[in-house]
Amino acid sequence: MQTSEILHVNDSNPHATIIGDLSDAPHIPENSFDCIILTQTLHLVYDYKAVIRTCFRVLKPGGTLLLTVPGITPIDYGEWESTWYWSFTGRAIEKILAEVFPTNQIKINTYGNTYVAAAFLYGMGLPELKKEMLEIHDPHMQVIITANSVK
Repeated sequence: MQTSEILHVNDSNPHATIIGDLSDAPHIPENSFDCIILTQTLHLVYDYKAVIRTCFRVLKPGGTLLLTVPGITPIDYGEWESTWYWSFTGRAIEKILAEVFPTNQIKINTYGNTYVAAAFLYGMGLPELKKEMLEIHDPHMQVIITANSVK
């Protein structure tokens, strides 16, 4: 039987099944998850290395962490403004993950280019953009970084 859990930092999310801060989550049992999907969250936690350690601890052997983080990004004006601490690069995420995960089990990808970065910073939507321009990859304009890491 497959199940899924949703973690949220506080009880404001009615769908959350686990409440807590991933940088300090001793209440989550170790070796309990096959996969953790951690999207656009790491930049909101001051002690992001503790989050990575927690994810590793609670993954089952062979379990996978799927991670996305912002590279080039505006800072949120709303709910997350006061806890928006970081932006990352692909190289930084690779080094951060390698402190815990086996280096041969880490795959990093970056996405973006000058056009995408400018459109994102201006708040442009998909209907305003040229699809062919979105597909160009420039490793020096990292708008989003993805990682796949296996315990």
